[in-house]
Amino acid sequence: MPRPPALARPVDARLATLIAGLGLSLGLAAAPAPALAGDGPWTLGEGDQNIYLGLDYFRYRSFNSSFSTGSGMEHREADLSSGITASGLTGVWTVGLARGFEAELKLPVESVRVNRPEEDASCQQPPRKDFCEPTTGLGDVGITLKARLVEERYVSPVSLAASLSVRTGEAYAGKRGRLTTLGDGQTDLGAGLSVGRTDVMAKGWYRVAATSHYYYRFPNNEVAGTKVPADEITYSFTSTFAPVSRFGIGPVLYGFERLGGVDFRDRDVSSQDAWASLDAAQLQVGGELGVYAAEGGPSVAFALLHTVHARNNPSDTLVLSMGIGWYLPGRSAALLEEIEL
Repeated sequence: MPRPPALARPVDARLATLIAGLGLSLGLAAAPAPALAGDGPWTLGEGDQNIYLGLDYFRYRSFNSSFSTGSGMEHREADLSSGITASGLTGVWTVGLARGFEAELKLPVESVRVNRPEEDASCQQPPRKDFCEPTTGLGDVGITLKARLVEERYVSPVSLAASLSVRTGEAYAGKRGRLTTLGDGQTDLGAGLSVGRTDVMAKGWYRVAATSHYYYRFPNNEVAGTKVPADEITYSFTSTFAPVSRFGIGPVLYGFERLGGVDFRDRDVSSQDAWASLDAAQLQVGGELGVYAAEGGPSVAFALLHTVHARNNPSDTLVLSMGIGWYLPGRSAALLEEIEL
């Protein structure tokens, strides 16, 4: 069943470079751990690395069913009785390739189950024998290449970056028709833009970023002349305000919009692509808290999000997330130390 990922993201370590460029000092014992590559326009320095490990927990029991009527759109809530629980462990490796360029590899392992299938009406007369079986395995594997186009220190009040990405769920494609599917089970090509600003304030710092991606989705099927799944737009907003260097807090937002598909009541339940065929959308909002490491140590972030809008998608998703990241300085960090000396 479609659901957007929500990862707690340690805040950008490249703040240290910005501070050096401004000739300012926060008295940091160490820079905060870097964010994921898709999060904001910043990039790791050449040879720098970040290793991230994230735990995510999802829970939902209501599904929005939207359909057109003569007077507009009508929305109804379908009850999934006992509800669905999903959890995941995501590993991310990010490396700086050259000044302004970085690459990221994302490997998620996920598990989804119906809480009490004997109580769920969808599981009493399922369209397939395995419809309500738990699903565990490799999720949507992703590779992202990002290039920073504008750097805020020099010619602009904000930084700007572009990215290209590939994500694939082929590993679970044969199980994509289950109620407990890990996603849509096919391959996408994406292009994205990120804009953001990082700066110091009093004894702390702040960071604000917005990112959007367009995904061309290779089709598994076709329904009513429209490919399945339809292309998709994702968007996110993250912000962190740190009154002191080691702690930060701020609101986050994540959403996606599928550009076509059928309404929930019109789906073909017998098809493996019943979920992928939906004209789906979802918006989650929440907040995250970061605790940033002393030199050589890990940084930790916690996030809580909840769905505030859904179309043909889970409408009450609760997301709990924790991430831990290690920043491994390379050549750029050595150059920064020389500048400071």
